[in-house]
Amino acid sequence: MKEEHSHGKPITGIIRDFIIVVVVVAFLCLIDSQLAAFVGAISFSMLLIRRVILYYNPGFINGHHIYYQERELTVSKEVDIFDLGKVSSFQYLYNYSEVIAGILIPPRIFIIRFCGILSLKEWEFDILKGVLHRLQSRKIIVILSDIEENVMDQVEWYLIEKEVGVGNIFFNISDALRQARKALIRVKITIA
Repeated sequence: MKEEHSHGKPITGIIRDFIIVVVVVAFLCLIDSQLAAFVGAISFSMLLIRRVILYYNPGFINGHHIYYQERELTVSKEVDIFDLGKVSSFQYLYNYSEVIAGILIPPRIFIIRFCGILSLKEWEFDILKGVLHRLQSRKIIVILSDIEENVMDQVEWYLIEKEVGVGNIFFNISDALRQARKALIRVKITIA
Protein backbone atom coordinates (compact mmCIF):
# COMPACT_ATOMS: atom_id res chain seq x y z
CA MET A 1 0.00 0.00 0.00
CA LYS A 2 1.23 3.46 -0.71
CA GLU A 3 0.70 6.94 0.63
CA GLU A 4 -1.04 9.30 -1.82
CA HIS A 5 -1.78 12.30 0.40
CA SER A 6 0.59 15.25 0.58
CA HIS A 7 1.15 16.62 4.05
CA GLY A 8 0.44 20.26 3.11
CA LYS A 9 -3.05 19.82 1.59
CA PRO A 10 -4.94 18.91 4.79
CA ILE A 11 -3.37 21.77 6.73
CA THR A 12 -4.20 24.41 4.10
CA GLY A 13 -7.74 23.00 3.89
CA ILE A 14 -8.17 23.19 7.65
CA ILE A 15 -6.87 26.77 7.68
CA ARG A 16 -9.31 27.70 4.90
CA ASP A 17 -12.21 26.09 6.79
CA PHE A 18 -11.18 27.87 10.00
CA ILE A 19 -11.14 31.23 8.19
CA ILE A 20 -14.64 30.53 6.83
CA VAL A 21 -15.96 29.79 10.33
CA VAL A 22 -14.27 32.89 11.80
CA VAL A 23 -15.79 35.13 9.09
CA VAL A 24 -19.27 33.66 9.62
CA VAL A 25 -19.02 34.01 13.40
CA ALA A 26 -17.68 37.58 13.14
CA PHE A 27 -20.52 38.59 10.83
CA LEU A 28 -23.17 36.98 13.04
CA CYS A 29 -21.70 38.57 16.20
CA LEU A 30 -23.07 41.84 14.84
CA ILE A 31 -26.57 40.33 15.10
CA ASP A 32 -26.42 38.08 18.17
CA SER A 33 -23.52 36.42 19.98
CA GLN A 34 -25.50 33.29 20.93
CA LEU A 35 -26.60 32.82 17.33
CA ALA A 36 -23.01 33.34 16.22
CA ALA A 37 -21.75 30.67 18.63
CA PHE A 38 -24.47 28.22 17.56
CA VAL A 39 -23.95 28.72 13.81
CA GLY A 40 -20.17 28.67 14.30
CA ALA A 41 -20.31 25.30 16.07
CA ILE A 42 -22.58 23.79 13.41
CA SER A 43 -20.44 25.20 10.57
CA PHE A 44 -17.26 23.93 12.18
CA SER A 45 -18.62 20.39 12.60
CA MET A 46 -19.91 20.26 9.02
CA LEU A 47 -16.65 21.55 7.57
CA LEU A 48 -14.63 19.16 9.73
CA ILE A 49 -16.61 16.13 8.52
CA ARG A 50 -16.23 17.32 4.93
CA ARG A 51 -12.48 17.79 5.41
CA VAL A 52 -12.06 14.28 6.85
CA ILE A 53 -13.99 12.76 3.95
CA LEU A 54 -11.92 14.74 1.45
CA TYR A 55 -8.72 13.55 3.11
CA TYR A 56 -9.57 9.85 3.22
CA ASN A 57 -11.63 9.45 0.04
CA PRO A 58 -12.22 12.53 -2.11
CA GLY A 59 -14.34 10.54 -4.57
CA PHE A 60 -17.29 10.59 -2.18
CA ILE A 61 -17.60 14.37 -2.58
CA ASN A 62 -15.86 15.04 -5.90
CA GLY A 63 -17.21 12.01 -7.77
CA HIS A 64 -15.39 8.77 -8.54
CA HIS A 65 -13.33 8.36 -11.68
CA ILE A 66 -12.82 4.61 -11.96
CA TYR A 67 -11.03 3.18 -14.97
CA TYR A 68 -11.09 -0.47 -15.98
CA GLN A 69 -9.52 -1.77 -19.19
CA GLU A 70 -8.89 1.79 -20.41
CA ARG A 71 -12.47 3.03 -20.11
CA GLU A 72 -14.15 5.08 -17.40
CA LEU A 73 -16.89 3.30 -15.49
CA THR A 74 -20.05 4.97 -14.23
CA VAL A 75 -20.47 5.08 -10.46
CA SER A 76 -23.98 5.71 -9.09
CA LYS A 77 -24.45 8.56 -6.64
CA GLU A 78 -25.47 6.23 -3.82
CA VAL A 79 -22.30 4.16 -4.16
CA ASP A 80 -18.99 4.96 -2.46
CA ILE A 81 -15.69 3.30 -3.33
CA PHE A 82 -12.63 3.03 -1.10
CA ASP A 83 -9.42 1.84 -2.78
CA LEU A 84 -7.10 0.11 -0.32
CA GLY A 85 -4.31 0.23 -2.90
CA LYS A 86 -4.09 4.02 -2.49
CA VAL A 87 -3.57 4.16 1.27
CA SER A 88 -0.71 3.08 3.50
CA SER A 89 -2.74 1.30 6.19
CA PHE A 90 -6.05 -0.42 6.85
CA GLN A 91 -6.50 2.14 9.63
CA TYR A 92 -7.50 4.64 6.92
CA LEU A 93 -10.37 2.33 5.93
CA TYR A 94 -11.48 2.05 9.56
CA ASN A 95 -11.35 5.81 10.14
CA TYR A 96 -13.18 6.54 6.90
CA SER A 97 -15.89 3.97 7.64
CA GLU A 98 -16.46 5.59 11.04
CA VAL A 99 -17.06 8.94 9.35
CA ILE A 100 -19.28 7.45 6.63
CA ALA A 101 -21.37 5.47 9.10
CA GLY A 102 -21.85 8.59 11.20
CA ILE A 103 -23.09 10.99 8.53
CA LEU A 104 -26.76 11.77 8.10
CA ILE A 105 -27.18 10.29 4.62
CA PRO A 106 -24.51 7.62 4.08
CA PRO A 107 -24.08 5.81 0.77
CA ARG A 108 -26.32 2.77 0.32
CA ILE A 109 -23.46 0.69 -1.07
CA PHE A 110 -19.80 0.74 -0.07
CA ILE A 111 -17.28 -0.96 -2.38
CA ILE A 112 -13.88 -1.82 -0.94
CA ARG A 113 -11.26 -2.29 -3.67
CA PHE A 114 -8.24 -4.49 -2.95
CA CYS A 115 -6.14 -3.21 -5.90
CA GLY A 116 -2.61 -4.54 -5.79
CA ILE A 117 -3.05 -6.32 -2.47
CA LEU A 118 -1.68 -9.85 -2.63
CA SER A 119 -2.19 -10.93 0.99
CA LEU A 120 -3.48 -9.61 4.29
CA LYS A 121 -2.34 -9.96 7.88
CA GLU A 122 -4.58 -11.19 10.67
CA TRP A 123 -4.89 -7.73 12.27
CA GLU A 124 -6.01 -6.33 8.90
CA PHE A 125 -8.82 -8.88 8.81
CA ASP A 126 -9.81 -7.82 12.33
CA ILE A 127 -10.05 -4.23 11.10
CA LEU A 128 -12.00 -5.36 8.02
CA LYS A 129 -14.48 -7.25 10.21
CA GLY A 130 -14.95 -4.16 12.38
CA VAL A 131 -15.56 -2.05 9.28
CA LEU A 132 -18.10 -4.57 7.96
CA HIS A 133 -20.01 -4.64 11.25
CA ARG A 134 -20.01 -0.84 11.51
CA LEU A 135 -21.27 -0.29 7.96
CA GLN A 136 -23.79 -3.12 8.02
CA SER A 137 -25.22 -1.83 11.30
CA ARG A 138 -26.19 1.29 9.31
CA LYS A 139 -27.71 -0.98 6.62
CA ILE A 140 -24.96 -0.16 4.12
CA ILE A 141 -24.34 -2.98 1.63
CA VAL A 142 -20.64 -3.84 1.40
CA ILE A 143 -19.09 -5.22 -1.79
CA LEU A 144 -15.48 -6.41 -2.06
CA SER A 145 -13.75 -5.85 -5.40
CA ASP A 146 -10.45 -6.53 -7.19
CA ILE A 147 -9.74 -9.52 -4.97
CA GLU A 148 -6.70 -11.58 -5.96
CA GLU A 149 -6.80 -15.37 -5.64
CA ASN A 150 -4.57 -15.37 -2.52
CA VAL A 151 -6.73 -12.78 -0.78
CA MET A 152 -9.87 -14.71 -1.77
CA ASP A 153 -8.49 -17.79 -0.01
CA GLN A 154 -7.84 -15.67 3.09
CA VAL A 155 -11.34 -14.15 2.87
CA GLU A 156 -12.79 -17.67 2.95
CA TRP A 157 -10.46 -18.68 5.81
CA TYR A 158 -11.37 -15.68 8.01
CA LEU A 159 -15.10 -16.12 7.22
CA ILE A 160 -15.40 -12.66 5.66
CA GLU A 161 -17.22 -14.34 2.79
CA LYS A 162 -20.08 -15.15 5.18
CA GLU A 163 -20.34 -11.56 6.35
CA VAL A 164 -20.58 -9.88 2.95
CA GLY A 165 -22.12 -12.77 1.05
CA VAL A 166 -20.65 -14.78 -1.81
CA GLY A 167 -22.53 -12.64 -4.34
CA ASN A 168 -20.77 -9.49 -3.11
CA ILE A 169 -17.15 -10.51 -3.76
CA PHE A 170 -15.67 -9.84 -7.20
CA PHE A 171 -12.37 -10.12 -9.01
CA ASN A 172 -12.84 -6.81 -10.88
CA ILE A 173 -14.50 -3.43 -10.35
CA SER A 174 -16.72 -3.71 -13.41
CA ASP A 175 -18.60 -6.70 -11.98
CA ALA A 176 -18.75 -5.05 -8.54
CA LEU A 177 -20.36 -1.91 -10.00
CA ARG A 178 -22.85 -4.05 -11.94
CA GLN A 179 -23.79 -5.79 -8.67
CA ALA A 180 -24.09 -2.39 -6.97
CA ARG A 181 -26.56 -1.20 -9.63
CA LYS A 182 -28.63 -4.38 -9.16
CA ALA A 183 -28.59 -3.95 -5.38
CA LEU A 184 -29.69 -0.30 -5.70
CA ILE A 185 -32.63 -1.35 -7.86
CA ARG A 186 -33.62 -3.96 -5.25
CA VAL A 187 -33.35 -1.42 -2.43
CA LYS A 188 -35.47 1.12 -4.33
CA ILE A 189 -38.13 -1.52 -5.08
CA THR A 190 -38.35 -2.56 -1.42
CA ILE A 191 -38.63 1.08 -0.32
CA ALA A 192 -41.40 1.83 -2.83
